Amino acid sequence: YSQKTVLKIAIADLVTPGNSKSTFGDYLTESFGDAFKAPGSKFQVLDQQLVSAAFFKKKIQLNRAYDNTVLNMVTKGIYDVTQEATAAYLYGQIKDMGNEIKITIKLVDAISGSSIALSSVKFPSDETTDKLLNKPVREHKPVPVDTVVQEK
Repeated sequence: YSQKTVLKIAIADLVTPGNSKSTFGDYLTESFGDAFKAPGSKFQVLDQQLVSAAFFKKKIQLNRAYDNTVLNMVTKGIYDVTQEATAAYLYGQIKDMGNEIKITIKLVDAISGSSIALSSVKFPSDETTDKLLNKPVREHKPVPVDTVVQEK
């Protein structure tokens, strides 16, 4: 992409492996949208409600957007709803692994489906994460924090 090109990006709701939404996922989705809308950003974020509606209308599992068939359905669905073509998708998953939470975020090219960036982080779960994930509060044991970041 050209350095001067503003890329249209669709941000999918961050969901659990079972494709469920949570307060934490909603917060992260909104935060990513705000970050991509920051002054000087090379991205134009498509309307989040319209993007979510397109996923819902096509009955698409948001955590499977890496599949090219699904990606093509998403692109058409978003265009049908927004009348705008997206250049990239940001989507991710929040996985509760008992005593820790793993968040994986992926940015993919809308045409090729190839990964532009991937980031994953693990951190200890606690009473706050339980509440944000709409889970019953559990007893927690401390675990080490582990971060992995990959970029292409």
